[in-house]
Amino acid sequence: MIALATLLIAGFAHSVDYIGVFFDTNHATCTKSASGDTYFYYYVWAKPEPRGLQAVEFKIVFPPMVYDFGSLTLNTNINLTLGDISTGWSATFAVCMYDWIQVYQQRVYVDTSMQPTGVIGITEADNSHNLGLSTCEMQDVRFTVLPCGRINLPGGAKDASWGAIKNLF
Repeated sequence: MIALATLLIAGFAHSVDYIGVFFDTNHATCTKSASGDTYFYYYVWAKPEPRGLQAVEFKIVFPPMVYDFGSLTLNTNINLTLGDISTGWSATFAVCMYDWIQVYQQRVYVDTSMQPTGVIGITEADNSHNLGLSTCEMQDVRFTVLPCGRINLPGGAKDASWGAIKNLF
């Protein structure tokens, strides 16, 4: 019984490294609502536990109604990047990073004539199939993706078929 309790406690003590898309500079807003075609920023935040973070690798998947608009504004401690966020992007930090880290921010455009909801997602890079980080101890660890990045639109796309138009009258 004591051995089982020790195993359970050890399992809960396991640290988790997180990454997520947020819509504010405080990593507090997971959902964005847009009521008209608009531009806004999304932010990629990571939280390493407790070994720190030296490098990241992932890709971003945009829903059909979101268009990336402009370059990334990187964390000032990033000293090297490779790739593209839409296929696979990696970055290294000049110093070991702890606690919450804003990896980058990017301005995007949302077309509200499209589907009513979507998620800016984080997933594995195409070439390496990595979704993770290197700790300050140079261990490779897989991120747990936070359930954030949802964009809600009012109504979304409307049916433009001839039948739908006739039903208006």
